[in-house]
Order: sequence, then C-alpha cells, then structure tokens
Amino acid sequence: MKMNKKQTKIALGILLFVVAIAGLYGIYAWRMAKIKEMLSGAELINGLLPEAVSYNGDEYLIPPSNIYDAGVELPAITNPEFDSVSEADSYLADDVAGIDIENNGAHRFYSYQILNWHEVVNDVFGVEPLIITHCSLCKSSAVYSSLIDGEIIEFKNAGKVYNNNQLIESEDESLYLQLSGKKVVGNSIGQDLVQYPFEVMTWGEWKERYPNGEVLSSNTGYIRDYGMHPYQNYDIARIIYYPLNNETKYMNAKWDIEGLAINNDAVAFADMVMKGKYVANMTVDNNPIVGFWNEDMDKTFVFSSKINDQTLTFSFNANTQKMTDDQTGSAWNSAGVAISGALSGTSLQPIQTKPSFWMCWYAQYPQTQIAYIDVNETSASDTEDESTTIEIDGTEQE
Repeated sequence: MKMNKKQTKIALGILLFVVAIAGLYGIYAWRMAKIKEMLSGAELINGLLPEAVSYNGDEYLIPPSNIYDAGVELPAITNPEFDSVSEADSYLADDVAGIDIENNGAHRFYSYQILNWHEVVNDVFGVEPLIITHCSLCKSSAVYSSLIDGEIIEFKNAGKVYNNNQLIESEDESLYLQLSGKKVVGNSIGQDLVQYPFEVMTWGEWKERYPNGEVLSSNTGYIRDYGMHPYQNYDIARIIYYPLNNETKYMNAKWDIEGLAINNDAVAFADMVMKGKYVANMTVDNNPIVGFWNEDMDKTFVFSSKINDQTLTFSFNANTQKMTDDQTGSAWNSAGVAISGALSGTSLQPIQTKPSFWMCWYAQYPQTQIAYIDVNETSASDTEDESTTIEIDGTEQE
C-alpha cells in the first residue's frame, strides 16, 4: 500500500530516531570498550584505579564499566523528624539494629528499618552537619561530616553501585563510595569525607542506655513499608546482585565483619569467628590493635593496644572466662576497660570500625588480614561452598 506524504514523514522520522538511538548506543558501547581496553590489566588499590581516567567530562577513580544502576529508588531524608523513646517503642522491635551517634552527651538512633529504604539521612545534630549512611546491599554503615571546605553539602543516594556498595551523590553530582567516604567521580577526586564516630546496636540495647534520646521518626514524608526490607530476604539469601572486582574468598560472602582500613592495609573481624575466640591481637599499618568480642551485643569492639609507650597483647582464658593482658595480668572487659589488676581503671583508646558484609569489604580491600584466618595458608579447597555453609533460622545459607 502506497503511503501519503504525511505517513512518509512519520515513517522517516521514526527511522531517523531509531538510527540516532542506535548510533548513540554504538558510540557508548565503543567508548566503554575503549575504557575496558585501556584499563585492562590495571591493578586496583583499595578498589581504586592507580590514576584517574576521563569519561563523559568527569574524572573517575573507579572503572566506569564497573558502575551499575541499582534499579531501586531510595530517596534520601533531608528534613528528619525525631520521636521520643516511648513513641518509637510502639513501632520498633527490640532486635531491630541501627546507628547511634552522640553529640555533647545527647544521643540519636537511626534504625536500619528506615535506613534500608533511604540509605542517606542529612541531619544537623547540635552544631554538627552529618550524613548518616547505610548500604542495604552491603549491610555497611558509616557516618560522615557534611561540612566540606567550609560549606554544608547535601547528599543523596546516586542510584548506582560499585562492588554492590551504593554510591552517594553530592549537590555538584560528584560520587563517593559509601563504605570509605572517598570521592571517586567528579572534580578533585580522591578527597575523603571526614568520619564521625558512631556505634551500631539494637533498639533494645539503645533505649535502655539512652531513655532520653531521640529516634529517627518513620514520618519521613515517604510511603514505605518500614517493616520490610527493600530487597526482601537479601541479607540471608545466597544471591549477590552485582559483579564484584574480587571473587570472595576465605569466608562466607555475607558474613558480618567489622573492618578497619588505614592507608594500604586493612583488617577484618568476623562475627562467626570472634564469637568463639573473644580476643584477637592484630596490627594494621604498623599500629597494634585488639578486638574484643562482646557476647551481649554480638559484635567486636576494636581498640589500640598501646597504653602510653607500652604495647599490650591479650588472651582469653576459657576456664576463667576472663580476658587478660600478657604483660601485667590485668583483667579487661569488652569495653576496653581494665576491671582488675595493675592497670585497673585504665581504658584502651577505641578505634572506629565499619560493619559490612565480607563480600563488599573484600572487593574493596582484597589485602585484608582476617582475625584467626591465615589467608596465606588457606587453600582453594578451603573456600568451597560447603566450607562456608552456615545455618540461619534453621536454613542452610552460603
């Protein structure tokens, strides 16, 4: 059937549109292939390129081809409201975990129940402008100052991931790694956000400690089912959504760890290991540290092992159920306080760590030392699925 002039124009317009889209995609694919070729064999250091690459007018400190669309809209909270402990107790179960931050003796609690759906909260606590972050895919938490070069900067979830770790975006569209706080896309890349101290604990523990504290309200301005996880059973499922730079070794991909990275050195304390050992003496970037397992809170607390000019080493006696230092025999609790002996009343200096799934931490820091696991002696057979199968809620998980 012969087309009239109008139909011909429409058909031609559609054809030109399709050709244009195909051309743009071809250019994109060609440029991405060129980047992959250029970066082929490049050795990543702490998940970062040794030198920045230019792509689409921006500088990248991570391979652009390894950035993926997260596919889920998780809007940041920019004007947080807060409830009292009694108000929040009506909708938070005691076993719900969250982030505690302190300012001049006052405390605030940001539950994972809400953070899982937003991942970024812009807040001002006292006079401190802060970014409270939590990555649902990595189960990693971090708190940073949002004061950059003397200006308060607002952040949001970029909707993109690298090694399954969400990228957070500043007002100028620069991208930062949530886990490390390093600027990896934009101008002046390599800049680090300043960390702010925080602690992860359950709601039951927090409300008992801080009955006069404030709690991030579920009145966020968004309609979300805060009783559900946005990725449903992701935390205990075998699935990993996005590719990782480094294939997970030595431990189960979704084991919970406390990680610490200094310069090009890193250590990890895994919950599944520490709960049977209680004490781990480690060194990171030539700094002696110790991890103490807290059985009540089900997590490891990390401290500097130095008291004045003396470096202490620690051990746990299964018979007496006590942690003591080998130099003075003083007994210590998991809060890093000597409770008896020559050093009674002395406190170790706490060190801020970051909780994360092992897979996300290892993808960024493959050189990580693991408490009680000698990675130099672990054979390939030790990392097979059956060696890392554990039981969660009566179901075997990997």
